Amino acid sequence: MNQPIAEIVPIAQWLRELGERHLTESGSLTEEGNLALKTSFQAGMSELSDKEAQAEFDDRADAVARWLINLERAILGCKDEIAYITKRKKMLEETFASVKETTRQTMFARGIKKAGSTHTLQRVGTAGHLEVIDHGAVPDKFKRIELVADCSMLGENDIKLLLAALTIPGITGEVVVSKTKTRAAMKTEIVPGVEIIPGETLRFRQSSMAPEASE
Repeated sequence: MNQPIAEIVPIAQWLRELGERHLTESGSLTEEGNLALKTSFQAGMSELSDKEAQAEFDDRADAVARWLINLERAILGCKDEIAYITKRKKMLEETFASVKETTRQTMFARGIKKAGSTHTLQRVGTAGHLEVIDHGAVPDKFKRIELVADCSMLGENDIKLLLAALTIPGITGEVVVSKTKTRAAMKTEIVPGVEIIPGETLRFRQSSMAPEASE
């Protein structure tokens, strides 16, 4: 029997040795890696009976599921680390801003412009910030209109007027399809211009009877 052009190794070993040569820059399998996985998963099955093939598939499925469980745990761990680092970053930024402003106010209250010898503190002027005192007095050319429109609550003429406004120079906008509302409507009516593309996924989980997957 002609084997596919790919290195045939036990699938558990293949997963352990999965490295850069089988992965793209984004982390997905290369064509070579995809072929190697399929070849390892299916290798030697043609000579087996249905019962033997099922037992062999069970073993190989266990190896893949165990690997996916460990990788999913690593992903969740990364999410926890990101959340922790994000929270810590915000805390440090707020502490930094608070200490900085309190120190400035203390120096201002005593009329001190500069202090310190080896590590100095100095009050300096900034460009400041703009605050609107009388909104009506501001010329229209310095204003912008931010519009949020729910087309399901508008009539056809209103929608046409809004779409026409987007063609006026200086006015930009984006018209998007609400996938949530569209999918909900498709349960009771035909929505032209859209379709549902069937998909498939691989579910993996650890049996309550199985031993804990190694970290």
